[in-house]
Amino acid sequence: MLPAAVAFSCSVTAPISYPDKDLPGKSPKVFAPGIVSLPQTREGALSFSPDGKELFFTKAVEGNRVSIMTMQFQDGKWTEPNLWEHSNVASNSESYVAPGGKEIYFISTRHAPKGKGSGRIWKSIKTKEGWGSPVEVMHPVVTDKGIWFPTVSNNGKVFFGAYLDSIGNLGKSDIYVKDLKSKDTPIQHIGYASINSAHEEWDPYIAPDESYLLFESDRPGGYGAVDIYVSFNVNGEWQSPVNLGRSINTSAYEVAAKVSPDGKFIFFDRPMKDEQNIYWVSSTVLDSLRQQVLSGK
Repeated sequence: MLPAAVAFSCSVTAPISYPDKDLPGKSPKVFAPGIVSLPQTREGALSFSPDGKELFFTKAVEGNRVSIMTMQFQDGKWTEPNLWEHSNVASNSESYVAPGGKEIYFISTRHAPKGKGSGRIWKSIKTKEGWGSPVEVMHPVVTDKGIWFPTVSNNGKVFFGAYLDSIGNLGKSDIYVKDLKSKDTPIQHIGYASINSAHEEWDPYIAPDESYLLFESDRPGGYGAVDIYVSFNVNGEWQSPVNLGRSINTSAYEVAAKVSPDGKFIFFDRPMKDEQNIYWVSSTVLDSLRQQVLSGK
């Protein structure tokens, strides 16, 4: 039986066959070296479909352009990474398959305002023939800056990072949420005191049941340039964020954290000067931190 804080985040019941058989423990390991994580290249933002049979990640391809790569679990084995079918226009990154497996959200600079980091959220719906033509989500959003890292809950709420002065922020990038079930529901700032601060907050991963949120921040008190934090939702209120600790966070950058559909592992990126690899680590740290928050320690 999985620990309580891990079990509530699960979206699959069948075990996932990972392309990397060297499973990590409490210390992070590079994920699928030589297959996904390659030397002298930049990969990141890994995510699985809820059934564990499709894998997506972002890869730098040329200059400042990035593309979404994909792998499929077929006939008992994983295919080689290949370019996702809708990643041949502009830059595309940070894909996430929503619970249910029928919608994939991602960031694209297609038809976006000019300038660095000007991507918008796009969505593709899965059909019998494959992933359908992408459409922009939340159009129009009034900002000359970017939007990034969308993840979606069971209730159809998309959480993302952005600079949205028209809605409110605390001076740097913050985390926002939009209920996609209602066109009339406005984008909301996720909260001033509980999660967002005067420092950078971005790359939000929302648990399918919205019981916790992983995100990255450069706020004081961390172990390095940027660390991964978690905030637990207790009785409808976000609790003060907790650093995932020195076993995961280092003096470098740790970003783009997501949890596997079976709830067992946390995936994240560690960008360095000449390369960026994807790491994975046991998610049992979330159970320990949740118990600390509930006990008030």
